[in-house]
Amino acid sequence: IDERGKEIIKALQSFEESKGLSVEVVCNALEEALVNAYQKSFSDEMFGSDERALARASVNPVTGEIKLFNQKRVVEEVEDDFFEISLEDAHETNPELNIGDLYEIPVSIDNFMRATAMHVKTVLKQKVREAEKEAIYNEYIDKKDEIISGIIEKVQEKFVLVNLGRVIAIMPSNQWVATENYRIGDSINVYVVDVVKDSKKSSPVLVSRNHPNFLRRVMEREINEIFDGTVEIRSIAREAGDRSKVAVWSTQPNVDATGACIGAKGVRIQSISQQLAGEKIDVILYDERPEFYVAEALKPSKVFGISLDEENKAMVAIVPNEDFSLAIGKKGQNARLAVKLTGWKIDIKTVDEALSQNIPFKTMNEIEREYNNVDVAVIEENPYDEVITHEEVVEEVKEEVAVEETVTEEVIEEVKEEVVAEEAPKAKAKTSIYESTIAYKGSSSLEERTSIEEKAQELATQAKVEEPKKEEV
Repeated sequence: IDERGKEIIKALQSFEESKGLSVEVVCNALEEALVNAYQKSFSDEMFGSDERALARASVNPVTGEIKLFNQKRVVEEVEDDFFEISLEDAHETNPELNIGDLYEIPVSIDNFMRATAMHVKTVLKQKVREAEKEAIYNEYIDKKDEIISGIIEKVQEKFVLVNLGRVIAIMPSNQWVATENYRIGDSINVYVVDVVKDSKKSSPVLVSRNHPNFLRRVMEREINEIFDGTVEIRSIAREAGDRSKVAVWSTQPNVDATGACIGAKGVRIQSISQQLAGEKIDVILYDERPEFYVAEALKPSKVFGISLDEENKAMVAIVPNEDFSLAIGKKGQNARLAVKLTGWKIDIKTVDEALSQNIPFKTMNEIEREYNNVDVAVIEENPYDEVITHEEVVEEVKEEVAVEETVTEEVIEEVKEEVVAEEAPKAKAKTSIYESTIAYKGSSSLEERTSIEEKAQELATQAKVEEPKKEEV
């Protein structure tokens, strides 16, 4: 190996260490640069056109030897002696060549002019940059949709540069969390949104802190049930730095999906919140029934009823008057997150508004019964057929106290009056509930049905009369 070969080998090793490129990749880049420079030199000098000479270069990574060859096409009859050679002339030095093969003539690179050498340098830099981009792409494309750590290197008004090691990633301002402060030198976890192969921008790697999947990956790290697939994240709606809603679903019937995510005394969800600068996270249970899914998404407010429009994937959620502000949320945040989470258009109305606007809706209890295939339009028998009369009570009391022959008629009448006084309100209330139920089913007016339902609830409360003790009877 001569001195020039040693210098070339040293340069190849330097590329490998500083750029992370293999010697083979750099050798290929140098070969392309030499061929390109040779072709450009002869095209400009001899033809003044874009017509390119045929050439081949080889770089030996072991010895550092560089060879360059001018190539000519082997033909039967030569029309251009710069590009072609006859079969007879080619056989003088290489008898194995056939028509159509390439005949190679060694070219000394020592004869390259300074301008040509500069061109080789320029092309080599370009090829190395392309090879470096290819290597970076191959490394970071596998990290797409994952969280990686970096160091903040530069903070500007419209972007933050994050040093990931081999590459400087860019985080545009629309990927920031508004409540976070970014300082040069701080360690930071970022989500890899995209890796662009032929990027004309300053960095091929785009990272984010406010992407919904950033929260998904953090939850996968912190919650074993999500990591192993026992609990699935079905949807995420996020307003980074402030509040998020996460819909989860358990693949195992004996695993509480929301409980697994929240953890004992909220330990797990608090740990995740701390990693997101105190962002509040609502974990709700995913439901395949859209009405109940939307009702879950609108928590902490309660949903009284739903008016469904499947064709337009829209619904009106009816909430109690006192829960309207909870359903909307601060500056409409709760409603916005519910829409993002479920994918349904949601209009929120109070019960009073729904009744005054004659909006047809079903209560959540009615929807539940419909999903359970219960016919709510027909009542076959009195649901309160156990309402007892005072005569039956007296007979029961007689048996329990084992009335002897010495008990007088006056004592029996006295007991009878006491029992009737105890049981009358209860019997009356239960019978009234039954009558209200019949009236509710027979009514077609929404307002009338709502009024009857409220009355039935009051009667049910009255029916909860404490049973008289046997001793007192």
